Amino acid sequence: MLLEKFPALQQLDGKDKVQLATELWERALEDVVELPPELLAAVEERIAYNDAHPNKVYTTGQVTARLANLKKRIAARKA
Repeated sequence: MLLEKFPALQQLDGKDKVQLATELWERALEDVVELPPELLAAVEERIAYNDAHPNKVYTTGQVTARLANLKKRIAARKA
């Protein structure tokens, strides 16, 4: 395991490990994927909007629940 090569990283708490993983993932994507400038601008605009309006952002759990509810309603109409 790569983590074993860096014992100091094993001492990080869960929150710091998640932050590290996020930063590593973002850097890896920068190295591997080149997004078209207009797509990158659109993503950055969306992130800025979400940061400015946290009450208008749905969690993954909320989206999943809404989709499950929609699926049930569609199934009920077919029955």
